[in-house]
Amino acid sequence: MKYYFTAFYKSFYDSVWLKTVRGFPGKAWSYFCLFVFGVALVALAPIAFQLRPLANELSQNFSSSAPDFEANLKAGKLSVRKLAQPFVYRSSENGLVLFVDTVSTSTAALDQYVTSTYADSILVTSDRIEFHDVSTGESKIQSWKDFPDYSFSKSNVTQTINRFAEPLNLAIAILAIFIGLYVGFFVSKLYTILLVTLFVSVTARLFGQVMKFAELFTIGLYAITMPSIISLILVLTGVEFSYVQFVALLAFMLAMVFTKDGTEKTDGRVV
Repeated sequence: MKYYFTAFYKSFYDSVWLKTVRGFPGKAWSYFCLFVFGVALVALAPIAFQLRPLANELSQNFSSSAPDFEANLKAGKLSVRKLAQPFVYRSSENGLVLFVDTVSTSTAALDQYVTSTYADSILVTSDRIEFHDVSTGESKIQSWKDFPDYSFSKSNVTQTINRFAEPLNLAIAILAIFIGLYVGFFVSKLYTILLVTLFVSVTARLFGQVMKFAELFTIGLYAITMPSIISLILVLTGVEFSYVQFVALLAFMLAMVFTKDGTEKTDGRVV
């Protein structure tokens, strides 16, 4: 474990150490996997703390604001009972409009409603669900024929939300989110390392700096530490900075490759 702590803080600044360990890809992969695990845990923390309050708030809001209804989807046709139609709901938070009409036989009123709505909208009819994006003016239509027969009501939805807030189900959800975060971070960081390594390798050869691609990639498995932390902090604080991880890693790797530090004379021992 001492090695991993050493690798963590040396990967921030120590180009000599990074060049020394470039011939040991096994340890680099081991460090990278453990580091991504830690990053995923940190990213998961705010989500895990907010999940249960969010589920409780959603349950309360849905119970208090949603009208009573019973929906039945059979043979590609949706019918909604106990709901006065056409039903229109506009979100006070983002302006999203929900329009439900499963009793009309003509689509003319629905089409007119879409063109007169200056906000993103969802239209639910007896034969389809339609999503209208006001920013692009495009609509995506999904036929109910593509869905299996299903029935649900307001009480069913409320019970499902309440079950989600139970400790076991929350734990399962948190585990699933963590796995998704880990896989996502793992793949995205490897992709960034690969691109940066390729660019640095070509640049180094053009300027007469000879270093094998595999060695540069091994260094990248360590050097991704600082760019990852910078990127994570920006995300958690709500600051948008596209490609910050790529730019930071590229600058770090280029600076390291073109730094004269006498590592050519080292015996390759891992510190």
